[in-house]
Amino acid sequence: MYIRCFGIQFNFHNIDIKRISPNIINSISNETVRWDGIRLQPMALELFHLAKEVMINNVSDKCEVKQRFQALIGEM
Repeated sequence: MYIRCFGIQFNFHNIDIKRISPNIINSISNETVRWDGIRLQPMALELFHLAKEVMINNVSDKCEVKQRFQALIGEM
């Protein structure tokens, strides 16, 4: 499964479809998605800390969040 958050593509493997709500399954458009080619696994901890900081500090400026995510990816 791929999701895009603030312009960054995340993928998840080995998802047990039986555990996903039918409401979610029916709302998902099964379009062919091309992988961006950015390996986020090596920076997973940094992305987690950034996401946690954004949530704790209730940052609502989407442009700021997107810039911070992209800056982190650019550092790796």
